Amino acid sequence: TAGRIACVEIGFGWSVIASARIFISNVATGAEGAIFYSLKSKLSSVREFKGKRIGLTDILSPSFYASNQALETHGINLFKDAAQVVLYGNDYEAQIKGVLSDQLDVGIIESTIMQQRFPDLFPQLQFHALLPNASYESVAYPFPTSTLLTPHYSVAASPAVPWEIKREVSRALRNLDANLPEAKAGSFFSFSSAASHFDVRAWMEHANVFREKGGRCFSPLDDLKPVVSCPAGYEADAERLRFGCEHKKLPCPQGRQCFCSPCLQITNHSDSPSEIALGITSTVVVLNIAAFVAWTLGCIISAVCRDQARLLSSKAMFAIGAR
Repeated sequence: TAGRIACVEIGFGWSVIASARIFISNVATGAEGAIFYSLKSKLSSVREFKGKRIGLTDILSPSFYASNQALETHGINLFKDAAQVVLYGNDYEAQIKGVLSDQLDVGIIESTIMQQRFPDLFPQLQFHALLPNASYESVAYPFPTSTLLTPHYSVAASPAVPWEIKREVSRALRNLDANLPEAKAGSFFSFSSAASHFDVRAWMEHANVFREKGGRCFSPLDDLKPVVSCPAGYEADAERLRFGCEHKKLPCPQGRQCFCSPCLQITNHSDSPSEIALGITSTVVVLNIAAFVAWTLGCIISAVCRDQARLLSSKAMFAIGAR
């Protein structure tokens, strides 16, 4: 997928040599979008996604980042506003069943998968925030989509592969006959020149997906905290990320990865011991200064102070006379 291609581009320096156009419902396309869906009549708009249970694919899927970006245009952040997000990976049937059985309020799935595998369910579903006139490489996108489009499938080569071999493989793929049994078996229509994965890389880099770990392209599936993208004024809270669903009594389906509103609002005060000590010290200093000023003012207007002033003045005059 585009997400994994972007991963090996950054993690290993691989380069895309050709991108596929495939048949989906007898329509050829080289693009992929994601679609927001719910049971018909359950939700009327994307604004109602706040506080809802949402099913997605996985963190390395471009549909995850494209969906979060699209939802943010409607004022919704998956990490802050969803009651629960359940990651189903490539188990699309389980996600669909979750929506149909009311275990999920919203599902987000690749539009081509929805079109290819679940067209019979369209009468039961309602699609949300569909983009009008979506296109990819100046070609109209043939399926409904709620997000921007990304490349579908691509072929990438290691930097160790000689340039001449990359060129010949790319040429052979671009000359592929769609009528060959092998092409039909893979639903491939044709291959084109390498598609750009710039947008996918930008989304994933912004989300901190790419980090060095033993020289490999790092997958965040075991550690979600670094990829939690909170809006301004919020930060990822490790406690909420780990136990948030348990505290909300929203159990995570067995074998799935879940998170429940791990973004915590940032407060201006700090309870760290060093800052508490600094505050106490500052308070003591201020109180001492105030006491000194009060004593000085009291002294100025008191008779005792005037007597002391006369005594000091006499001593000064005596000292001058002595000299």
